[in-house]
Amino acid sequence: MSRRGLRSHTLMNVEKKMKLGNLLLSGFVAVSLGLVAVGCNENPVTPGTTGNAPLPVSKVGANSLTPTSVALQWTAPVDSGTITYRVAWLGDAAADSGSATTSATTYTATGLSSGKAYTFSVYAVRSGVSSTVTTVRWAGAQRYGGTTSLRVYETASSNPSGFTIDAAGSPAAVSVKTGNPGSVQLALYTTGTGSNFIIGTGFSIVEYKNSDNFDQNTFISDSIYAASSMDAWYSSSSIDTHIPTDGNLRAFTRADNTTLGEGFYVRTGVSGSYHYARVFIQNVGGALLQGTSPNRYVDLVISYQNTPNLPYAKRVAGYPETPGVAASHRASN
Repeated sequence: MSRRGLRSHTLMNVEKKMKLGNLLLSGFVAVSLGLVAVGCNENPVTPGTTGNAPLPVSKVGANSLTPTSVALQWTAPVDSGTITYRVAWLGDAAADSGSATTSATTYTATGLSSGKAYTFSVYAVRSGVSSTVTTVRWAGAQRYGGTTSLRVYETASSNPSGFTIDAAGSPAAVSVKTGNPGSVQLALYTTGTGSNFIIGTGFSIVEYKNSDNFDQNTFISDSIYAASSMDAWYSSSSIDTHIPTDGNLRAFTRADNTTLGEGFYVRTGVSGSYHYARVFIQNVGGALLQGTSPNRYVDLVISYQNTPNLPYAKRVAGYPETPGVAASHRASN
């Protein structure tokens, strides 16, 4: 099939089925519970093996806030009695670990090692007896945008309409018309004064006549996810499971009629040196597309993993994210 033929195929609105790997090392539950007892100087909880144990938590999600901090959230078990939660995390060694107790269904682990993946374990506890464990593996990441604006402008603007997320380890806006076209990894495309726009791999947007010269090693997820902010966008499965292998000709056609922001997953680079990121389009004042023509723009927040081949997470237990909206841009010839 020709490259132009690939451009016209319809992308299915199907979330990739997660690979559930057993990454939990033997004895980790016992180690984690022991860490709670020693680190917090409290009586250890008893692993739930009897009818007295509460049900486990579900839908554990993670969110990289900084390179050294990860926010967690989960759904409380449908159970009776007073429930608290123990959270334990373990890096490459027992010395790189921690634990905490909380009554909330959220917790932020801080003081983590940059560029390292951690196994986070969450237990429901009632009367000193714990549930079985629910676990997710995740890593911190660098944030760009937000308070420091990272803007990509519409096609008619003299400002950059493309961006790169891993040039020298720092995402930046780049021109799709001048300069080095090979640095264009993702791009924004608009037509006329309508509120619809296309965002995705620059290589997929043939409306840019030089798109064949853009970076061809950028792949994005086949769904886009709605959230109020990057801080509210929790993931419950590994980024690499969200990246399809059926080509890099993928973009999203968006109608600016949402009250939420929207995000998608990205992988750049070549095998052996992949970098992973999450790109979030902020909703400001009820719109994704900001400003006035011909200088409308989207305001981005990017969570970028500087460490190669670290896709943030390997899911161990719980449920996948709610499927998003499938990529719907059909590039024209």
